[in-house]
Amino acid sequence: EVFRQMVAYGRGNGRIGCVDSQVYKLMAVYGLVCGLFAESMVWWPFSLLALGLLLAYFYRAGLRKILKVDGGLKRMSYLWWIPLVLVPRDLGLLVGHLWGWGEWLCVPQYRTLFTAYTAGCDPERLRATSR
Repeated sequence: EVFRQMVAYGRGNGRIGCVDSQVYKLMAVYGLVCGLFAESMVWWPFSLLALGLLLAYFYRAGLRKILKVDGGLKRMSYLWWIPLVLVPRDLGLLVGHLWGWGEWLCVPQYRTLFTAYTAGCDPERLRATSR
């Protein structure tokens, strides 16, 4: 369910050509992890680097937020939920954005409707809200 929600969200952003910096960060993290795992066939310590990077990402994006919101780790079972929520969320966001960007590039209707919609808006206000 999380994956489908994030695909819909990312696809909507991609359709309007909205480039989110979070998507670039996700592409970098998962691309680097996949690249390191692929390189581990050549030299095995790359797999340890990939695992370390993935664990650092899970800490930064998941555990740190749980600790901040709950004030501590109430249950150890919460640790299993971090990758079970983060990975589908991130992959759904990436798939949705790529799908939406493809539609933005290949279906001119989305570009024309978006430019018609934003034509009457104040350009200063558009820049402030798109940050």
